[in-house]
Amino acid sequence: MARVAVVGVGAIGAAVAAAVDRAGGQQLVLCARRPLDEVVVMLPDGSSVAVDAPVVTDPAGLDGPADWVLLAVKAHQTEAASGFLRALAGPETVVAVLQNGVEQRELVAPFVAGAKVLPAVVWLATEVTAPGHVRVV
Repeated sequence: MARVAVVGVGAIGAAVAAAVDRAGGQQLVLCARRPLDEVVVMLPDGSSVAVDAPVVTDPAGLDGPADWVLLAVKAHQTEAASGFLRALAGPETVVAVLQNGVEQRELVAPFVAGAKVLPAVVWLATEVTAPGHVRVV
């Protein structure tokens, strides 16, 4: 079972976490700046996904590397998320950078101890409606 961590549980991170959760077969953990009582994503068809994963607010609460890290904080927040990245990255980890920008490898590499950094292009029409609640349109 792959261990997947989503760092940043805003509009993009929550939507991606919901997709990972719905796919099943992974151990999912969410990393956020502040506690969230729940993470719920409303889908365009009117259904919703309540993401079944722990929300960790302190990198010290993580128990080692993840197979995949999905970095969904804004580019200017990368350094603030570095504690999570350092705690989650190992030699076999792939860090998918779900941010705008063109220098993702250079921005993230100092925080992931040689883990593979995979730049990505993300376009999701999402909005945060309340902390931990996201609507996909």
